Amino acid sequence: MPDLDCRAAGQDCVPALAALNAALLEQQRVPVRLEQAELEHRMMGYFADGYQAVLFTWDGEPVGYCLYRLYPKYAHVRHFYLDQTASRKLRISDAFDLFRDRKLGDYASVRIDIPETARESIGIWESIGFRPRSRRLELQTATKRKTRKSCGAVIYRRILRRPYYLVVQHGNGGHWGFPKGHVAANETEMDTARREIAEETGLQVGFRIGFYERIYYLTPKARRKEVVYFLSRVRRPRVRPQAGEIMAVRWLPYRKARVQITYESARLVLDRAHAFVTEVDE
Repeated sequence: MPDLDCRAAGQDCVPALAALNAALLEQQRVPVRLEQAELEHRMMGYFADGYQAVLFTWDGEPVGYCLYRLYPKYAHVRHFYLDQTASRKLRISDAFDLFRDRKLGDYASVRIDIPETARESIGIWESIGFRPRSRRLELQTATKRKTRKSCGAVIYRRILRRPYYLVVQHGNGGHWGFPKGHVAANETEMDTARREIAEETGLQVGFRIGFYERIYYLTPKARRKEVVYFLSRVRRPRVRPQAGEIMAVRWLPYRKARVQITYESARLVLDRAHAFVTEVDE
């Protein structure tokens, strides 16, 4: 009879992990449509941030995964998914015990985040032995309920091997940041980013695997805004600003770009992009 097994999953397992992540999002009823490539980008980003992963297999077939990160004082489980198809009779408690025995060693504390709305999942983890350590409280400062979403990218080129970043001045508000725009119906995040970048700059871009940043901020009209950023390197950097949308464009080295950018959240995205380019780029 097949047994449940657990093995380390590296970057070569990203496609399988992304597919299982899609199943987890569906299980959690997350109202976000992401294509496989976008999920792979996010998973590579987790690895770049220091996360590790394991695959659970049943008769050699992937049936679940755990995404986790080790800290000096505790281990943090970010994702945990197990396909509990009735014919397999798999239990989350068995998978967690296997994962803990194989990967957590002598860690005395393990933390896991479960949404407050996932009452059934909370009950499962409490039956394993998890207990509330603290309660995370969140204040939504937006007065309008609907969240607006945009997608774009940090775009860079190399001049004498030094990265220069494209910053644009948006016509709506006059602030400096990165090319981005609103998601249209039935578009994925990558679809939107490619379309908006082409419209605002004339650039046709692809995206670097492993970089994916999501920020939230409050608009002047007190609406919650979500923005997803990818990373793109271009070798034909001729920019054609979109009339009425983009007031000015500049290619700037990292420190000057950071000063030029208006909002701190976008500066932090640039920081992450520059760290990625410095460490990973050829």
